[in-house]
Amino acid sequence: MGGDFLQRAAQGLLVALTVAAAAHAQSTTGRILGTITDDSGRALAGVTVRVISPAMIGGELSATTGDGGGFQFLGLFPGNYTLTSELAGFVSQERQEIGVAPGGAASVLVTMARSTFASEIEVVAETPMVDPTQVTTEQIFDLQYLQGSAIGSFNRAYQAILRQAPGVVGGDNPNVFGSTLSDNAIFIDGQDTTDPVTATWGTLFNFDSIAAVEVQTSGFEAEHGRAIGGIVNLVTRSGGNRFSGSLDLRYRAQAFQESGEHYDSSELDSSRRDLSATFGGPLARDRLWFFAAWEEVSLRATPSGSPTTLDYQGTNFNLKLSWQASPGWRAVARIAGSPAETANDNASRFVMPEAGSAVRQGTDLYSLEVDGVLADALLWSLNAGASRSKLDQYPLSGDLATPSHLNVSSGLLTANFDSQQYSRRNRRELASDLSWFVDAAGAH
Repeated sequence: MGGDFLQRAAQGLLVALTVAAAAHAQSTTGRILGTITDDSGRALAGVTVRVISPAMIGGELSATTGDGGGFQFLGLFPGNYTLTSELAGFVSQERQEIGVAPGGAASVLVTMARSTFASEIEVVAETPMVDPTQVTTEQIFDLQYLQGSAIGSFNRAYQAILRQAPGVVGGDNPNVFGSTLSDNAIFIDGQDTTDPVTATWGTLFNFDSIAAVEVQTSGFEAEHGRAIGGIVNLVTRSGGNRFSGSLDLRYRAQAFQESGEHYDSSELDSSRRDLSATFGGPLARDRLWFFAAWEEVSLRATPSGSPTTLDYQGTNFNLKLSWQASPGWRAVARIAGSPAETANDNASRFVMPEAGSAVRQGTDLYSLEVDGVLADALLWSLNAGASRSKLDQYPLSGDLATPSHLNVSSGLLTANFDSQQYSRRNRRELASDLSWFVDAAGAH
């Protein structure tokens, strides 16, 4: 009986470790793990392994392989990394373009041959990547993909990227493998931004501030609760040791459209202007980084036959500070907002000017993440955040007393807008997890 109990306890511990690692997959960081052997397949202990990347705050990290030839680096920002391995008497190895995804594990297998010259080094520019810990069906859209894929002004939104994942169809709130549009969960830098009322996306973001988008479509763990559609994990950029920025202006208008035999462009009147800028860099090299982004969006549209014009004015901003307090401890603070106002939100040929509506909406996000590498395979994370959203709709005239009039025969709305609502949708979060990455019966 004692043997059965110990066996069940060991199995339970293994399951618990697996679940802990899977829960950390919703993190904003990833890891690199690997094994180093000689050319006969024997594990090499005592190999010095180093990683470096422009995406990594704190400078170069190093580790030493154990008896099994294994190593790993935890808490890495998404991006491409370079790994070097050195051992006296062997050809030094360099692996480039090792992609680290949010919540993922990049596995590297390195073979070191014996050397006859002390200065020998083998460089592999493109390293094939496999994540042996992945149990979900997911798609990772990294920074390089995002910068090369968005064309036009309407596609410069993370909602448009979601539809590029297999099994995802629909609009800004997509259907994932037949689920409804309210079955998804959307995280930004690990913070749940799903609208608590409609269960749809809850905020907008400057597209140029996104570092990676992870879209999980099936196989994710039970801690996601009500989400039976898809899990979206968006990670924002973090600055770097070099100052850099961007400026992007996009404009489109109905006047650019050419009329044809069966189309008259003058029947519609619309325009959209999107001005965005980003800037980031070091406040203290390898210790304190910042990244800031700002976007102004202006949209005007006059539906066919409408006496009024819809006028949308929105701002999207975010600021991120990353502090490497020590080699094993890091804190990241973020603030973001997306205030917007719309005049004549109900513009239509069936709505008279005095019955126009106004909408005031937006979401403010605040979050703090603390990560600590307690040991080579032990990672602790603390996440605290708050989301404050509002959606107000009311008569554009400001007249809250005059009743509206709807002609049921013609469908014409006159006298005043027929509704008013003031909605507050707030959320607070506090979460902590301790992940122990072990290599027993496979990596967990």
